[in-house]
Amino acid sequence: MLEAIAQTARTTRKRILGIRDLMQESIERVKRELPKVYSRDLMELLFRQSYCKIRFLEEAGIVHRKTASLYLRELERIGMLTPVKAGRGMYYLNTDLLKLLVRVWVDHLYPESTR
Repeated sequence: MLEAIAQTARTTRKRILGIRDLMQESIERVKRELPKVYSRDLMELLFRQSYCKIRFLEEAGIVHRKTASLYLRELERIGMLTPVKAGRGMYYLNTDLLKLLVRVWVDHLYPESTR
């Protein structure tokens, strides 16, 4: 039982540190490549969950709809987000964050794996 708790703690720590490092790398990239788009609030929103919508930026009070659309397309252009159309809505996936979360989960499930 204690080993299971310890393993969960190690996995959670690895996930948190990975997200922190990825967020810092993304902040530096956006500051360098899209300085007019960068804001701390925007970056935190993009890492709150693995996808974003224009409405999320509006509701957070970061920008208005037209500017939100422009920002998300610019982040797509530099490869940080991947657009996915679902019904009438457009979702922007933070693919690097998704990859990180999947990798940490797979490592947790298959610790002996040599991928």
